[in-house]
Amino acid sequence: ALTIAESRDGVKSIVAFDKAPDRISFATRHCSNPKIDYSVADVGVTSTLKSEWQAAFNRVLSLHVMHWVQDQEAALANIASMMVPGADLLICMGVQIPEAFKYAKEEIVKDSRWAEFVSEDDAQWRHNKKWDRKNEPWRYPDPASGYRKLCENAGFDVIRCEVGPYAYEYESREECRGMLEYLLPYTDKIPQHLSEAYGEEVYRLYASKARKSDAGKLIWDARFLVVYAKRRESV
Repeated sequence: ALTIAESRDGVKSIVAFDKAPDRISFATRHCSNPKIDYSVADVGVTSTLKSEWQAAFNRVLSLHVMHWVQDQEAALANIASMMVPGADLLICMGVQIPEAFKYAKEEIVKDSRWAEFVSEDDAQWRHNKKWDRKNEPWRYPDPASGYRKLCENAGFDVIRCEVGPYAYEYESREECRGMLEYLLPYTDKIPQHLSEAYGEEVYRLYASKARKSDAGKLIWDARFLVVYAKRRESV
């Protein structure tokens, strides 16, 4: 939001929201701008959305967020309700995590050093629980065609919807390790005196399977879904 506010002269106002209060608090403190209004809200829960947002937005942008949303149908319907007819929607969301990360998160829980701090539930990464045929049947067999249909049902004319590779090259060991620890759901349960060893082991496991660039830097190899659509004149 801050990048857009600072780089686009034609932007008059931006509403940015997240369901996590701590993230909104952080953004308010460190990414403030007179054009931006930060709010706590869940795009999948209608009751959390402000009434003044209804039919208010001419552009909606969601980057690396929608794959966390449990109810895609409800979220897309809510997004449509907040957009004026003809408004633009751009979504970029993950549909497949790297095999190297799957390996690291499965192997790390087997280590006796922190096994007592990780429950069986934690060992099943939240994405794996949600990304299955029962909870999200639109992913199978083709997530692009499945998500296109969800968008159309929510009131969008889909101009582009496709899945493609996403490769991010980490600049440093510290950046890679920090992201891996952030993404693993049980990191916060590891005691402080074990956190350094835990972080190093997570990194070692990922590095043992991850692809490397010509410069020897680790790469996050995933697949992302990109959607560009317009809000239909009548929903």
